[in-house]
Amino acid sequence: MARMRKFTFRLDPILDLKESLERAAQVELGKLQAAHREAVAELDRLRQHRDDQRVQLSNQQCQLQLNMERIESHVEYLTLVERHIREQQEVIVDLAQKVAAQRDQLIARTKEKNVLLKLKERQKSIHAEEVLRDEEQSADEVVTTRSSRGMVMGGE
Repeated sequence: MARMRKFTFRLDPILDLKESLERAAQVELGKLQAAHREAVAELDRLRQHRDDQRVQLSNQQCQLQLNMERIESHVEYLTLVERHIREQQEVIVDLAQKVAAQRDQLIARTKEKNVLLKLKERQKSIHAEEVLRDEEQSADEVVTTRSSRGMVMGGE
């Protein structure tokens, strides 16, 4: 009986590389998503700070506790906070674009890996069919040989 051949996929090193690249893309996507979440949280914090400062300025104006210099100082500070908010919004837009690009890259890497996995499974299936066919052929040869021997021995 023929010895069963072990299945080997010639593209396993490439498949391993694709899996490694996919994992790296997943890690990078996770980092970018975390940075995006942190940037959004910072924006929320800046907006809350701005709103608190506006309330404080409004309260002090109502109580007539501020002189003109302090009012101007508060207004300048609020202008600075508004600028930081705009800058943070730009950071968020940039990070959102990077997240989207990384997600696209991850999808592409996953597709590449899946193509190789399907090819591997297809080749593995073909290999199994060949092994089964070889085993059946070997079994048929054994039966044929035994029948032939029986005829030769029985015919003498």
